[in-house]
Parts: sequence; structure tokens; C-alpha cells
Amino acid sequence: MSEITDTFATAEDGTLDLIKREADAYLGAQLTVALAGNQRAMTFFGFLATAASVIATASVTVLVTKPDFLPFGIIGLAVVAGLLAAMVLANLSAMPDAFSYVGNTPAGWVADVKGKKPLGLSKAEALEDSAECITANRAVLERAAKLIRWAMWTAWGSISLGALVSLVTLGQIMDASAVVPTPPG
Repeated sequence: MSEITDTFATAEDGTLDLIKREADAYLGAQLTVALAGNQRAMTFFGFLATAASVIATASVTVLVTKPDFLPFGIIGLAVVAGLLAAMVLANLSAMPDAFSYVGNTPAGWVADVKGKKPLGLSKAEALEDSAECITANRAVLERAAKLIRWAMWTAWGSISLGALVSLVTLGQIMDASAVVPTPPG
């Protein structure tokens, strides 16, 4: 037995029931957070897919029809590459993962019933299981949050860098095409 089971095995029945309700509420809240995170990641994925499609179409059109604007077409495709990387990260964030839910299958209780295990000990072991599930879920949630943050930073970084390079390129083109008047003399 573990420290959790040993400690809870001596607790009063009402205390164990309260702890179980709290653990179930916590697991339920984790599931709600996980579902919201998946929804956020897939919505962001859809936004990125739309933006990447529009920028890719415009960039290829520029490359094919406006050879004078070749740098802008290349910059656009580079931004699309960054958005595609962000899409991968958003998708990984929402990928199915091992997640623990509230409750237990009745088959999980067969050994306790057959062995005539005291109810207090069974409840204590169930609470230990809930604690382990909460810890495992926390790791899944932290991983998903990290991936979606990276997706957002990658997308914003790609767009910002693309805009900055486009402005610098535009400035260089304008400087090169500026006509400098020659003084009379």
C-alpha cells in the first residue's frame, strides 16, 4: 500500500466520501479544460489553414504573373511554411491522449468483492487511483498547453517576420527605383 492508501484507510467513512466527491469534481473539471483546449486548438488550426491557403494562393499568383515582385512571393511562401509548422503544433495539441475520467468500471471491483476487502480500504485505494489520475491528467494538459502556446508563437512570429522582411524589401525596391536628380552644372 502507498502513503495515500495507508492514510485514508483509517479515515472516517464520511471523510472518504467527501474526498471522493472532491476528487471526482477535480477530474470532471480537468476533462472540461481538456475539451476546451482541444476546441481552441482545432479552431486555431482552422484559422491557420485558411490564412495559409490565402497567402499561398497570393504568393504563387505573384510568382507566376509578376516576376518583378519575386521577393514578395518568396516571403509569402516562407510565411506559409511558418503557418504550416504552427498547424502541426496545434494539431499535436489536440491529438487524442491518455486521459482519466471520473468513476471506475464495475469489473475493477471484482477482486475487492471476492477478497472481502474492507470498504474503507477499497475507498482508500479508489482515492489513491483518483490522485494518480489527476496527476496523469495534469501532465497531459500541460503538454497540450505548451504545444498550443508554441503554435501561437510560431504563427505570430511567421507573420511578423514576413511583414518586417516585406517592409524592408519594399524600402530597398523604392530606394533602388528612386530617381536622383543631377545638379545643374
